[in-house]
Amino acid sequence: MLLAIVPATSLATYPGRNGLIAYTGSERSSSGSRLEIFTIPPAGGSPTRLTHNNRPDTSPAWSADGGKIAFVRSDGYRNHKSAVWIMQADGHKQHLVTRPGFDPYFSPGGGRIVFTLPHSIATVGLGGDNLRRVVLGSRIRSIGNPRYSPDGKRIAFDGVPKGNDVNPSIWIVHADGSHLRRVTRPPQKYGYDEGPDWRPDGRRLIFLHSDCNERGCEQAVYSVRADGSRQRRIAGASYSGVYSPTGNRAALYFLGWDTIYQNVRCADVFTITAPKRSDRRAVTHNCPHGVVDPTRFTGIAAGPNWQPLPRG
Repeated sequence: MLLAIVPATSLATYPGRNGLIAYTGSERSSSGSRLEIFTIPPAGGSPTRLTHNNRPDTSPAWSADGGKIAFVRSDGYRNHKSAVWIMQADGHKQHLVTRPGFDPYFSPGGGRIVFTLPHSIATVGLGGDNLRRVVLGSRIRSIGNPRYSPDGKRIAFDGVPKGNDVNPSIWIVHADGSHLRRVTRPPQKYGYDEGPDWRPDGRRLIFLHSDCNERGCEQAVYSVRADGSRQRRIAGASYSGVYSPTGNRAALYFLGWDTIYQNVRCADVFTITAPKRSDRRAVTHNCPHGVVDPTRFTGIAAGPNWQPLPRG
């Protein structure tokens, strides 16, 4: 049940100085079903819990000025009742924006949020006003994870092309819904690309690439130019990652499973250099040294999003 609401993809990052990392977490004392939003310094340390809610809070996304966080508040495991909320960086002034809604992300100016509805991508004002549909499910199925480009002119997202039962791909569309185009094409019958994140300079995208066949699936984080060229592997991972605001590092996360019942026992956020893919640094320590205790739940830290701080 926990896996059903742990965010499986990433959230994007705006340029700036590297601030805190927000993530979806569950403390060690929890049964694992109560997820909240936390922040933590990228070097690690004591996390700060921002939400205290009886329903799961997931998918944090920072505003471009680092002052607000958008997130999803769910009604238990009934995801069709999930809603987009906003709060201040310290967790205060939490308020509802729109319902239903998933995968929220601020516009560069901070005045709108792009998000996913069950069959479309839409944008809305921070007060829940002036809702506009950008991409409709009649053109692409299984739409998810929309992210504004740093200049606000484009939106990247993942989706399955109409008439195709599999193969989610990365797409880009202009913010007004025009000029829809496909950026990636998974090569295998059961491969997929999902969870896009813009590099802070807007030139490349990071995403999760999965190449599946009869022997199983090989998953890794890849990057690609916005025109679809020069695709390259960054690091092996089960979930996509996000760039730091400076673009010099990337944050990813690791899920630890028991091997008998396939239950999630722990999850940790870590960072690596980008694009050299080295210098792995642990941010949280729920699975010490990547070791999973199959007998108990030891904490969750997943779906990281990196706070941009104004330069100067």
